[in-house]
Amino acid sequence: MTKKLLDIGDKWNVHAGFQYGASTQTISGSLYVARKTVQREKFRSVVGQKIFNIFHNFSALEGDLTEADLLEAIFTIEQHFQQPTPKRGYLISKIQVFNGINYFVSLQTFNVSRTLKILKYIKQCCMFLSSPKNLQNFEKATREFVELAERERSRNSISVNNSRIVQFADSSSIPYRLDGQDIVRVGSGRHSHIFKSTITQSTSGLGVVDASSKARTGQLLERHFLPVPRKSIATDLAQAQMQAQKIGFPIAIKPDDGKQGRGVTAPVTHKKDLAVAFESAVRHGKRVVIEQFVPGKDYRITVDSGKIIKAIERRPGSITGDGIRTIKEILDDELTDFRKGLKKGKPVLLDDEASHLIKQAGYTLNTVLVDGLEVVLRRRANMSTGGTAYDVSELLHPDNAKLAIRAAEALMLDIAGVDLIAEDISRSWRETDVKILEVNAQPQISPQFVPDVYRDIIMPRLKGGTRARVALFVTDDWTADVQSAFEVLKHSLRTEWGVMVEQDREGLFRSGQWIAQPVQSGLKFVQNAEWDQSIDGILACPSYDELARHGMPAQFVDRILFYATRASDVNTNIAKILEILSKTADHVVEKDIKVSIVGGNLSDQLIAEGRKVGFRLYQANTS
Repeated sequence: MTKKLLDIGDKWNVHAGFQYGASTQTISGSLYVARKTVQREKFRSVVGQKIFNIFHNFSALEGDLTEADLLEAIFTIEQHFQQPTPKRGYLISKIQVFNGINYFVSLQTFNVSRTLKILKYIKQCCMFLSSPKNLQNFEKATREFVELAERERSRNSISVNNSRIVQFADSSSIPYRLDGQDIVRVGSGRHSHIFKSTITQSTSGLGVVDASSKARTGQLLERHFLPVPRKSIATDLAQAQMQAQKIGFPIAIKPDDGKQGRGVTAPVTHKKDLAVAFESAVRHGKRVVIEQFVPGKDYRITVDSGKIIKAIERRPGSITGDGIRTIKEILDDELTDFRKGLKKGKPVLLDDEASHLIKQAGYTLNTVLVDGLEVVLRRRANMSTGGTAYDVSELLHPDNAKLAIRAAEALMLDIAGVDLIAEDISRSWRETDVKILEVNAQPQISPQFVPDVYRDIIMPRLKGGTRARVALFVTDDWTADVQSAFEVLKHSLRTEWGVMVEQDREGLFRSGQWIAQPVQSGLKFVQNAEWDQSIDGILACPSYDELARHGMPAQFVDRILFYATRASDVNTNIAKILEILSKTADHVVEKDIKVSIVGGNLSDQLIAEGRKVGFRLYQANTS
């Protein structure tokens, strides 16, 4: 029988609430590390060194592997999937077993299925390290996992802004909730705002529709007396040729509803090049824009609610020679660095456009470029195709800033990325030939150059707070005394907190008014109620078992009242109370916990046990 050196447990429990300081749902299970295990360097070399670059931030790789290294591996691969992963795994406990230690851990997850696939892959790595015989099966598993990772990265490209929103909320201790991959709610109750990337709940739907069409955007901007290039729409090559003659060469050809520079050719300088450019555009949309080509530098001005929050110059993707490597080697090395996470942004890929520009510059893929020589491999300065950004906030002329703001207002957008072409952004558009090319209703906003940009976007939208307050009334026996105490608590919270939504046996209530049939789960009630933007507080009635299994129903709970109707309930329920509080201490705001007992007392021993987990349990007799 093969001796296990490492292992990942097969059973993982899903917890839909909040525990161990996590800001999302969690899963819990076990990791096994033998006393005499593998070297960290060997583990790193097996678990995707060339793919995931695990441990590249570690200063030293000598020594045996630990449970912390396994948690780091899980975290690093989660990051590779481009999903937000705010915190690393949490060690709950450990147990000495024969020849090793079982570690029980809690892992944050935004996608349970994906996290389980990561665990399954690392388990296969552990099996191979314990018995490195079946190399063929392991290499097959690795190939399949890499393909999965690449599919997930491609599928989640829209979530880059969402990841940054989540990271800001998490670092600021603001509750948030993901609804699928696209929607993020930051805050809760009255103090919340909903985002779909950088489209917000305040963004005009008409504005988003209008901005999705370059032709319609141009019409609206022109109607507001803003400078735009001449343009028209063509749906076939004959129309494109006719419109190009009217506008005059050089021109730009692009799909009307295209994104991220796909299908764009500029400049098209001769009629003979028109057919190829049109074919490239029409692959990405039936309607093709024929547009006057405007020479100059490419600028993205990001506007939020009538203010400039960022201004950058974008330059096309390129490579720079070092006198040693060929063009092909430079491109391959850069792609590897991006896959390992050593470089941010997007790599310049070797495609038809890059190949054409290399040939046009008089080089081949085998050319060794002179040290410091730059070769441009993209016609457009688009960040999604390997472009680079330079901060021009200090250079932006006030007239050009106002121009960008007017463009966003013309399309009724609160957040917008306004693309300008200008020779010099520091000179007013009144004096130079500045044109607005596009207005993006969902701009990618990097914190590069403006580290606090997401704070500046999110905080003003939360209306002076960050969340609704939450109270829990926990009992397993609804007697008349319990109901009476619950009614007292309801009226007290309405006076203290404001507009309340309440879970009751008779139904759901908002400030005393019945709004829906009763629900059984306190956890689901709270997590749904947090979306109600009219409320200041939530009163829920989760069961002991629900809290013990899943944790707190909200990331932050302000007040808890545990209620027992008979002294005989106390020993049973207090054990559950201590279990609940021990793993949810980081989520409970008020550390004074009221325990009400009819006909019984809270013992000094139980009070002492409560102190051990950070709480002051106190008696509140009701009879």
